Amino acid sequence: MRTPAEFIALWRDNPLSERAGAQPFFLDLCEILGVAKPGDPENYCFERGAARTGAGRGWADVWKRGCFAWENKAPGGHLGEALKQLMTYALALDNPPLLVVCDRRTIEIHTHFTGTPSEAHVIRLEEIGRPENLAKLRAVFDHPAQFRPRRTDRDITLAAAGRFADLAGSLERRGHDPRQVAHYDGRVPGGADLVCYWFEKARAQLEAGKAQRAGLVATQAIRKGANRTVLERILNTPLPPQGLEVKARIFNAWSDEPWINDGAAVRVSLVCFGSGEAGGISLDGHPVATVNADLTAGETDLTRAVRLRENIATCFQGPVKVGAFDIPGELARQWLQQPNPHGRPNGDVLRPWANGMDITRRPSDTWIIDFGGELSEAEAALYEAPFAYVLAHVKPERERNRRALRARYWWRHGEVMPGMRKALARVPRYIATPRVAKHRLFVWLYSAVLPDSRLYVIARDDDATCGILHSRIHEVWALANASRHGVGNDPTYNAATCFETFPFPPGLQPNRNALTPTPLPQAGEGPQFPAIAEAARRLNALRQNWLNPPEWVERVPEIVPGYPDRLLPKPEFAAELNRRTLTNLYNARPAWLDQAHRQLDAAVAAAYGWDDYQPAMPDAEILRRLLALNRQLAGGFAGGPEDWRHSSDGWPR
Repeated sequence: MRTPAEFIALWRDNPLSERAGAQPFFLDLCEILGVAKPGDPENYCFERGAARTGAGRGWADVWKRGCFAWENKAPGGHLGEALKQLMTYALALDNPPLLVVCDRRTIEIHTHFTGTPSEAHVIRLEEIGRPENLAKLRAVFDHPAQFRPRRTDRDITLAAAGRFADLAGSLERRGHDPRQVAHYDGRVPGGADLVCYWFEKARAQLEAGKAQRAGLVATQAIRKGANRTVLERILNTPLPPQGLEVKARIFNAWSDEPWINDGAAVRVSLVCFGSGEAGGISLDGHPVATVNADLTAGETDLTRAVRLRENIATCFQGPVKVGAFDIPGELARQWLQQPNPHGRPNGDVLRPWANGMDITRRPSDTWIIDFGGELSEAEAALYEAPFAYVLAHVKPERERNRRALRARYWWRHGEVMPGMRKALARVPRYIATPRVAKHRLFVWLYSAVLPDSRLYVIARDDDATCGILHSRIHEVWALANASRHGVGNDPTYNAATCFETFPFPPGLQPNRNALTPTPLPQAGEGPQFPAIAEAARRLNALRQNWLNPPEWVERVPEIVPGYPDRLLPKPEFAAELNRRTLTNLYNARPAWLDQAHRQLDAAVAAAYGWDDYQPAMPDAEILRRLLALNRQLAGGFAGGPEDWRHSSDGWPR
């Protein structure tokens, strides 16, 4: 077995070309690390073929499922270009958590975890033998989660917001008028991205007659949510000296384009607005009659859709941890058997936990320490082992948090979501969907399972609601109202625009009496209710049998009565079972799955009274009908997203 010193001597100034040296270098590296070498074309191999985002096919030099994609360059090669290349492969490679680039002089490990900023770890060839570097490289192969950044994108956004608030406060303390400190206050809504301020400044210049046209670049999120308000305001801006009847328009826009700069890949929108040009109006390079505020064209303007009262207080984002509260299931089961001084079991504060990857991939057997939103520090301390863990792993970080309540109540999650907890306490199971996913999936979770902030949950336990949400009709609506996220440009889901605006079939709204949840009709009260429920149950049963064939798994009761059973793979089927994920299933979309969805779609369409529905019905026609129904159901309420002010847990203020 080669030693690190021998490895360094062999590969220092080695004359082999990029192609000739790539695989021998990697194999020698595996040898000094004591890790397995590539040899499984489905899980760990050289030259893994992949479709490149926005291009043709290519190959990752090395790929290990769930761990990394690796790109080699010759010594002195451009590692930034190698990283860009890997990022175009990421979606086709199941979005590995680590992207590694190497020129045999330097190994760069770039984190690629969803919802977190990218971090780089650099290891020089001459330093590869240091114990900490050897440990780091072994983790690339076997424990990539060790590289997960402690800060999330949300943390960074909140920190930036805090700095802006500190700056505004500092200026105000020096005697500046608050309105001058933030003179766009009241015109750019809370929660909007900072770039919206520049759109508003440009709009004000148009209104004042100081400019005729403007063009700006923003992330593609400008089309949705609070951000879109600035585009709606632009389209309602009169242009002097032409009078109040002549309004600004978006005359040229590119709605969703890739933007890769210094290894960072985002999606952007390019928007030109004002008095327009003689050449007409263009969207994504095509002539159109008009461009709507969500950067779509046509008469079906979904920006006119409003939140429906009968949908509120039903769909919630999961709690935001803000700290390392999650633990392996094995550790949780040890704690569950330990006594506490007050005689209460640790099961009071330990729960199975699920995030988006637990739905799109295989369950991770992760649990979470959850002291809820009411236990005092003294009460929490009586649960000895969980409290000691949080004391060591959460408190040091939380005490430095800029938000006073998070620092003060460091043993609790950053956002405990009391509204969600209250709603889920009424049902034995609930519907969950990932906040970001390639496919819009809805699954059942037991109420004992605490959802992560990367999940949206619907507090209903009836099959009919699940069936409606998983129908093509809702999927078309959700995708049309979604933002896009990440290098894969995956659609997002949220309560405000995807769920609360969606017009359920008449009589099947999830919360028809607004704030008081009411049961759906019982079987027999409506002719389509049993058909939807039965189709939804069949779809779920077929999927579950495919994901976990009874012959391949052992069902083991959980240590806490009433918690969901564990499904453990039989050893001879473990490798194949690992590949059975909902993402892979919907990528393939076998005939039985397509037929089950078509049966569900037909039942849901019948509930709307769409006797002419066929699978070939265009998405545009579905959206036209749903928007008309949304406006009809809204009745006298004609507000937009900004007209319902919600707290962080989804309950109206």
